Amino acid sequence: MGLACSSSKPLLQLLVVPGNPGFCGFYDKFMLQLAQLFGRHNVDIMAVSHAGHDSAGLSRGKVWCLDSQIQHKVALLKEHVLAPGRPPAVILAHSIGSYIMLQAVKQLEQEMQAAGTHLQQQLPKVVLLMPFMATDWSSSRQRVLRFAASLAPLLGAVAGAVGRLPGWLQDRLVALVQPGVEPHARGSMKALMTAGGVHNNFHLAQHEFRDLDKPADFGLIRRLGQRAAVVCAPDDMWFPQQHYQQMRSALPGIEEYWSDQLTHAFCLESHQCKHVAELVYASVTSSMPHLAACTAQGLQADSGDLAAAAAETLAQGATDTQQQQSDQAEVGAVDMSVLVGEEAASGQAAKVKVAC
Repeated sequence: MGLACSSSKPLLQLLVVPGNPGFCGFYDKFMLQLAQLFGRHNVDIMAVSHAGHDSAGLSRGKVWCLDSQIQHKVALLKEHVLAPGRPPAVILAHSIGSYIMLQAVKQLEQEMQAAGTHLQQQLPKVVLLMPFMATDWSSSRQRVLRFAASLAPLLGAVAGAVGRLPGWLQDRLVALVQPGVEPHARGSMKALMTAGGVHNNFHLAQHEFRDLDKPADFGLIRRLGQRAAVVCAPDDMWFPQQHYQQMRSALPGIEEYWSDQLTHAFCLESHQCKHVAELVYASVTSSMPHLAACTAQGLQADSGDLAAAAAETLAQGATDTQQQQSDQAEVGAVDMSVLVGEEAASGQAAKVKVAC
């Protein structure tokens, strides 16, 4: 799923990588806020679902562990985002998506170094949004979720049954589980209710709790140097205060943004999406001053038209992507081709579908 802030050749890519659940539909409001901030100056904004976490039922009985999700993202970077001829990319990774992308970037950079090439210019920034780097046994919610993850097949079957209920009844159930949830998040929660999708959510969680049951490896962030930035929130059960302090001790001078306005699940609320997008914009433009100068012009009078066009593009792109995904075979060996279709009515945004 993606959108373009211009119909001409992009100068920069923003890649949004979700947490768990890894369905990129949860991030549509965040992407729209990014589109407004980065203006109309040739920035492509994309999001990729984790393998098997989409709403199109692509899992077909297969489940993907943490390592296979890392390999899925290595393929995404190699075959699409960082392919020859593509512009520089900024990774915006949330929660477990941060760990996945740190490992994927490490693997890809090691491969390129062995071949005598480097990735720094192609990947100038990696922004980690409330990263999940290590488990926390003191968290009662994590202990409950650890047990729930062991029931992944059963929970998938229950979700499949819920997904077959009438839409109005699903709305009632979502309201019970997540009172006051915004419409965009409610739609994503309903779309997630497939046996394969929820089975994969909890299967991934099971491997997260197993593989990250050790001290956080902040060396993964250190190796990025000044390309790394971290956004943190208070009362975050996945990146608690003690992990935050450990990061600051291990990485003195790390570019960090601490905000009392945020929670871990920022993507569920529009005002948090806006705030995180503003932090991302500040981080990216401080690293790339020439982009700030360009995008400042794009934030003038027509930004409302851009937002409307982007919203239409994103909604249509999500529908088209799901249709394409339903016809596609194994996600693990995905064809990362990008299909650019007709321009939006305003002429300012082009439809972009990422087959992933």
